[in-house]
Amino acid sequence: TTRGGAAYDECLRRSSLHDWLLHNLPPLPPASLVRIGIDHCKLRSAWTDTKPLNLGPQAVEKIAAHPPAGCPLHLRYLVDELCRQHQLDRLNNQDLFAGSTFEWQMLFRAQTIEELLDYVLHRWECIFHNLRWPLLVRRVCCLISASEWGLCEYELLIIMPDVPRLTLRQFLESTWMTWISHSGYYIVAHEAMRAAITKRYMPAPHDCREVHARLAGFFRWSERSRRKVEAELYHWRLAEQWVNVLGMCANMEVFDVLMEQGDQGSLHADLRRCVREADRHLDAYQALIDGLSRFESACSSSSDPASSHSRVTSAAIQLADFFGEMGRAQQAAQMYEAILTQEPAVLNASVASRHLVASVRVQYGALLAQRWSSAAAGTSDKSFGLVHRAQQLYQAALTALRDLVVEDGLEVESFLKEASLAVPEQKIALKQAQQALGKAHFLLADCLCKIARLSYRSGDFESAQHHYSEAAEYIEKNIGASHPLAAEAFLGLGILLYQRSKYDAAEKATRKAMTIRQIALGSGHPSFAEAAEALANICQATGRQFEYEQLTKRAVAILAIYGEQEQALAAPNTRAIQPDSLNS
Repeated sequence: TTRGGAAYDECLRRSSLHDWLLHNLPPLPPASLVRIGIDHCKLRSAWTDTKPLNLGPQAVEKIAAHPPAGCPLHLRYLVDELCRQHQLDRLNNQDLFAGSTFEWQMLFRAQTIEELLDYVLHRWECIFHNLRWPLLVRRVCCLISASEWGLCEYELLIIMPDVPRLTLRQFLESTWMTWISHSGYYIVAHEAMRAAITKRYMPAPHDCREVHARLAGFFRWSERSRRKVEAELYHWRLAEQWVNVLGMCANMEVFDVLMEQGDQGSLHADLRRCVREADRHLDAYQALIDGLSRFESACSSSSDPASSHSRVTSAAIQLADFFGEMGRAQQAAQMYEAILTQEPAVLNASVASRHLVASVRVQYGALLAQRWSSAAAGTSDKSFGLVHRAQQLYQAALTALRDLVVEDGLEVESFLKEASLAVPEQKIALKQAQQALGKAHFLLADCLCKIARLSYRSGDFESAQHHYSEAAEYIEKNIGASHPLAAEAFLGLGILLYQRSKYDAAEKATRKAMTIRQIALGSGHPSFAEAAEALANICQATGRQFEYEQLTKRAVAILAIYGEQEQALAAPNTRAIQPDSLNS
């Protein structure tokens, strides 16, 4: 990877826990190193559009014989710097062949890639200092190294308006090996160079925070796009300016961009990470509620009340879903109740609003069921009042979704029967109707699974079996037999039948769920381990001890990888600053 992050850290953590095998590449033979040096000279000549550069066979062989040059990256930087000096006419061919120049000796004095890259940065500073731009190297390297997904030339010129374009182009082209240019955006190509830039130009934490704050300020005032919104939030977080972090998170205009939702919840980890870290210093969740209030006040003065109300409702639903994911059940429940207690004429104003209300009821019911199942015995949340309320929500959503599926299906059939589908507008309308029908199918199947799970946990096994069977049949018919939701229905049915001592039917359903999850999610996913553990229990009950031990070992090995990660996410936050400091 060229950029350290959560994925890289997770790989290192897992390798230390489970003794992953490390494959060390053997040293390259001298002939291969010489070939790399010669090829790099040709590549640099093609890149810089100059006459072919030839360091000579003696020089290349001497570079390849240098012990640190056994690292291909070290070798390439050595050749690159000598070629650059050759281009600037500071070295002649006779000196290159002899290897007796001062620059040659300084480059060969570096025994590690870190020392070499530090000297390379120093030489770049000297070159552009002579061109009367003493801080250009520092500024460009810091900005590109600290950027999340790289910066283009236009963005660099806006951030540094005093730098001429020709000077910037000269620097980027002369140091071309240091960067990866993708779609015009420059990224540091090697982690070793990123570490050298950080060590030389940003050694203290406040130096890094200053660079990230400058980048965040640039993205704040630039034209809004998904990349720039995410980059601004990323840089504010690394700059540790928590008020600005919460200002972005609480901006309901961009909240839907930061919270990308899928079938199983939000997919964008940065929003959750930013809110969790900011909550250690400020009251992040109250700031989100205040942001929704400000958004509602701003929309109230709109000339289109219906559209404004729809936008506010959508933002409130997204925020309630986010609160539910973050473990803020009470705030999420209050927001769901406020949405569902609106006038029936508002809730049923259109087909789209009916879809939205049905999804809110399903989410709210799942939230109440989760509160009830996770509550300790003897507490107020462990009463069947929550179960009864969740069942009411599920049944209301199920009734509405059955009607919506019929209406959406008729609408799709009407579009297909029309002869004017060649018109682009008709094709777009058909696609939208099919998407709405697909979402209704999924939500109805998900609602059936949630009703069955709640019935099972509350002891109503007959109702649970009926709804699991209905969900499995409905998913196979309308969504797909290999969909992960089908695995959830079959697994729930298998566990229920196992509890009722119907082992043959339980094993059949559980094996089907295990197969679907292996195909859809992979054999290393914790959901697959859950299915393997359920099958192991069936094997133990039927006297197959060997299969039970093998499946148990497999499930334990998978779940052990994710245990520490879940504990870290569940760790409580300790706020260092009082909530009222946000207003100050």
